[in-house]
Amino acid sequence: MLRPLREEYGVEGEWDLRAVLSVPGIFEAADAVASLDDEGRAAVDRALDLALTALDAERRREGGLLQSDLVERVTRMRGTVGTIRELATDIPAVLQEKIAERVQLLVAQFALDPARIAQEAAFLADRADITEETVRLTGHLDHALALLGETGGEPVGKRLEFLLQEIHRETNTIASKSTDLGINRHALTLKAEAEKIREQIQNLE
Repeated sequence: MLRPLREEYGVEGEWDLRAVLSVPGIFEAADAVASLDDEGRAAVDRALDLALTALDAERRREGGLLQSDLVERVTRMRGTVGTIRELATDIPAVLQEKIAERVQLLVAQFALDPARIAQEAAFLADRADITEETVRLTGHLDHALALLGETGGEPVGKRLEFLLQEIHRETNTIASKSTDLGINRHALTLKAEAEKIREQIQNLE
């Protein structure tokens, strides 16, 4: 293209494609684009329907996998809460034993009043009681499972996110009230699972 311009019009200088392309109207289509006829439009519609159907099928497949993963995680969390509840039943007896041991070391020369020790143990056990928290946690997890099992097509992401906030709050309370290492370890497991679920539900509607 540049050679004929040089030969015919004496154009000098280096070839600058950007400058050429910036000239308005320098290029134009050789033939006008023909409009689609009825058959062409029908073909496009069929192709679009196929693409949308495939997209919907893929979204349903991914949604099913995500739902299964979330149900598994919530069910596992529910089992962890059950373990915490079992461990909590031993707390009063453990506290009573610890108090007796400590008092015995401090006042070995005096006789201990078992009733007084039991009273102190009961007071500390009451402060460390996590029954209400475990009951609420179980309720929240049951609600989450119910939401994940809904088939009406209603959005559940926001509702699950709210439940996760409540689960996180109850779990933090358990960890702060309990001095039992096993319970605290399971509370950390709950928090880790809740965080993974929070990441997953960002893909939910």
